[in-house]
Amino acid sequence: MAGEAPEAADCQGCHMPRLDEPIVISANYIFLQPRPNYALHTMVGANTTMLEMMKNNIDELGISATEAQFDTTIAYTMDMLQNQSVEMELTELYYAEDTVAFEVYLENKAGHKFPSGYPARRAFVEFVVKDDMDNVLFHSGEVQDDHEVSGQDPNFETHYQTITQEDQVQIYEQVLGDVNGNVTTVLERADHILKDNRLTPKGFSLNHEVYDTTLVGEVALADPNFNHEDGVEGSGTDRIEYKIALNGYEGDISVETRLYYQSMPPKWMEEMFSFQTTEIDFFKEKYEEQGAAPVLIQERTLSTIVTNIENLELSAIKLFPNPSSDGTFNIQSEMTSLTGIEIYDASGRLMSQAQLNGLFYRGTLPSASGLYTIVIHSNSGSKVERIFRW
Repeated sequence: MAGEAPEAADCQGCHMPRLDEPIVISANYIFLQPRPNYALHTMVGANTTMLEMMKNNIDELGISATEAQFDTTIAYTMDMLQNQSVEMELTELYYAEDTVAFEVYLENKAGHKFPSGYPARRAFVEFVVKDDMDNVLFHSGEVQDDHEVSGQDPNFETHYQTITQEDQVQIYEQVLGDVNGNVTTVLERADHILKDNRLTPKGFSLNHEVYDTTLVGEVALADPNFNHEDGVEGSGTDRIEYKIALNGYEGDISVETRLYYQSMPPKWMEEMFSFQTTEIDFFKEKYEEQGAAPVLIQERTLSTIVTNIENLELSAIKLFPNPSSDGTFNIQSEMTSLTGIEIYDASGRLMSQAQLNGLFYRGTLPSASGLYTIVIHSNSGSKVERIFRW
C-alpha cells in the first residue's frame, strides 16, 4: 500500500523515489516485480473522533506518530467528509394554508453507501426554521449536550419521506437485529437487518447480483425518492420534504439545514459500556474524555417571507396541484375574474405569460423540474404563488 510521500523537512537524507523509478510498494510479497509510474495515495477513513482520541493519548497508547501527523490525517479526513462524500441542496417548495414546505436533497458522491464501514456510523439531518426575531418555529434533528439526537425513537428512528413533527428526524444508518428481533450492536449477535437507509452510491440497483450483501431496509424501499430520480433507479440520492405549520405566523422566516456525520454515537456505545473489562473500561474513559460530537458535513440556508392575504377575493384564488408531478397546474377563482398570469423561474426570469378572462385556467410549467413563481392577476388585484415541479 502506498502512503503519502514524506515532506523534505521530515526526511533528511532519505531517498525520494521518482515517478519513473521502479519500486516495490508491498513488503509482503518478495516475488513481485518493481513497477514505475506508481501513484502516491493518502489513505483516510472518516473517523475523526477516533483520530482525535488517539492523538490526545499518544504516550499512553504507545503510538509512534506525532500530533502533527495526526493533524494532517484529520485534515485530509475532514476534506473527504465535507467535500467528497455528500452534496446537499435546500429548496422552498410552496406556501399554502398556513403551511410552508421545503425540500432537502442529498446526493451520495462516494462509490459506496454513505455512511459506510462499521455499522456504528450514522448521518443525520438537522432542520431549523426561525422567525424574524430569531425565535425557533421548528427544529428537527437537534443535537443535545450529550451529542445524541433529540426526538429520536428509543429503539431506532424510521426512514422518512415527509417530516412534519419535531420528533421526526432523518437518520441514515444501519440497524441490526438479533434472533429475537431486538436491536443489537454486538456483531456476533446480529441475525438480520432491521433498517438500512444509508445513501446508496450512484448506479446502485436492487437487481444487481451482489444485492444480497448490500440490502436496503424495507422502509427506505417504500420511499419513491430514495435512489430514484424521475422514477429511474440508481440516482444515489434522497429527497426529504419538510412541511412546517406556521400557526398563523406572518413575516420573514429563515431556514437552516445541516448534515452531520457521527462515527461513534452514544446510543451505539451503550450496549458495549454495559459490560466491564479492562479494555472496555479504558476505552470508555477515553471516549468520555473525548466526547462524541458529530462532524458537520454540509450546511445550507435560505430565507423567505410568508404573508396571509386578508383580501377575501384574492384568498379565494387557489393554485393546485402543488407540487406538480407532470408540470400541469390549475388556477380556480371563486369570487373574482382572472385577467392574466406570469411564470418566473427560481432566478426571477420570465418564462411565459398569458392573458385570461374567467374563473378557471389550466396551465403548464416549463419542462425543467424546480421551483417556479406564478403571479396571478385578477379584477381584485394580484396574488403571488410558488409551485414546485418534480
